[in-house]
Amino acid sequence: MLDPLTVPLNPSAIAGSDPLHRAPRLAPPAGSIATDTASSAVDAAAESHRASNDLRIQAVLRGAARGLGFAAAELWTLDTATSSLGRRAAWDLAGADEPPRRSLAEAEADIAALSGGAVVIEQPEDAEPWALHRPMESAVGVPVASADTIHGVLWLVGIEPRRIADETVELAEIIAGRLALEIETEQPRVAVEDTRVFERETEAVALLPELPNDTPQLGELQLAGRTFNHGAVALHDWEELPDGRLMALSASIVDSPGDPSESAVLAAQSARVAARTLAASAADAGELLTRVNESLFGSTQSAEGVAMAVALIDQPEDAADAGEPITGTLAAAGPAGALRVRAAETTAVLPDAAPLGWDEQAAYPARPFELQVRERLVLVAGDVRLASPLVERRLVDAYRSVTADGHRAMTAKACLERLDQTGCEEIDAAVTLRRV
Repeated sequence: MLDPLTVPLNPSAIAGSDPLHRAPRLAPPAGSIATDTASSAVDAAAESHRASNDLRIQAVLRGAARGLGFAAAELWTLDTATSSLGRRAAWDLAGADEPPRRSLAEAEADIAALSGGAVVIEQPEDAEPWALHRPMESAVGVPVASADTIHGVLWLVGIEPRRIADETVELAEIIAGRLALEIETEQPRVAVEDTRVFERETEAVALLPELPNDTPQLGELQLAGRTFNHGAVALHDWEELPDGRLMALSASIVDSPGDPSESAVLAAQSARVAARTLAASAADAGELLTRVNESLFGSTQSAEGVAMAVALIDQPEDAADAGEPITGTLAAAGPAGALRVRAAETTAVLPDAAPLGWDEQAAYPARPFELQVRERLVLVAGDVRLASPLVERRLVDAYRSVTADGHRAMTAKACLERLDQTGCEEIDAAVTLRRV
């Protein structure tokens, strides 16, 4: 069971369907620091930043072990030469005595995880072929990796045999994604100003990975996405699932305008990782959003809420071949929703439900939809003003004034440009699905 954002060690093994389109590289050890000239003040700031990350990583490991019913959680990271694994952090009820560093050549299970798999041990007999670094009655080992960097391995260790469900592995993969984000926020950034000397500076905000900016077409379904420059932490994304379905989403951090903090970026990217990880096993968009909320509530240590509109589209290429409407389900959390744009009528669905990560018990209903020829569905996410009836009316009016010929000619990309032209600053991200 693989995280769709997990990168295999072999660059040639990357699937071409990943919209991030970046080759993998092996990470330097967490916290390694260049020896370029830097002031003591910068060093102190970097050390403080590292200490803050240590506390967050420790909290994530503790929450993972307790939440998933394991006795220990360990984060092992690769060194510069990728020849060994160092114990970056651990939370352990039993207080096991472990080596601070292990040779990668003797870590077969870790190599398997780093290659993009999940190592699952449900009884001691399962552990025998792996020559593990500690006794394990049960365990899960998953890669800690971002879109383009392999960092190491997360181990969740149990002290008694147990059946490990697929959902447990999926949640472990989500937590591993969160750890990868925490590690990357502490990596130094090197910059050159004109021809002057290199200076190392700490990164206050980790930038979101590259978002899809092309306009692909799957059968008769056309896609376009845009994240608007309104000062908020926001993103758009889509992914074709193994069963032929398509997942598309737009998301924004609630109450983040003008303050793109590190924790806001982490919350947004954690939501993206969770949605990509859980989409393939979700029956509909409501179930997907509900499970993303559960994972964020358990793994995100900050108070940010995530507004998200998500759609799961049923095999768009099959529908095109059969000449039938493209069908799917949509769901929304926080100030987010959808616009159904047609020549005859434009309607808005803005439920104003609880943002993701705020209420562990929140459930998000799925709403079915159909797309006939030239109809568009626009997934939008933004700030709290999006729930206002006045804003909803302005969004609907933006398309109501378009002529019938204009609607017929309006591409998915042009549909988003229409939103931008209305000056609707309440929307931070949007994705259009158009039946051609």
